[in-house]
Amino acid sequence: MLRFPLTALGVLVALGTADQAFAQANTIQNQNFARWHAADKCVADATKAFPDHDLVSLQKRDGAVDQCLADHKLPPRQHLAAESPAPTIVEPPKGR
Repeated sequence: MLRFPLTALGVLVALGTADQAFAQANTIQNQNFARWHAADKCVADATKAFPDHDLVSLQKRDGAVDQCLADHKLPPRQHLAAESPAPTIVEPPKGR
């Protein structure tokens, strides 16, 4: 006689625990989606600001993305511009 109410109580406790676990997982997933959306918005804004695909524009875009990600406390991304050993903007020599 006492076995059925205890079993029912155990099932209810298990369902309550599972519900809390699903709610926590859903919250973490929503936080991750918000972070991914913010990172994608940083890239979209930087692409809009520097639409060209030359080396200088890509480096400026990478800098803008890095700054935006840092402002939102997001992890950095890999840069689009190739690493160049020489500076990209070289001033012409001054003629005498």
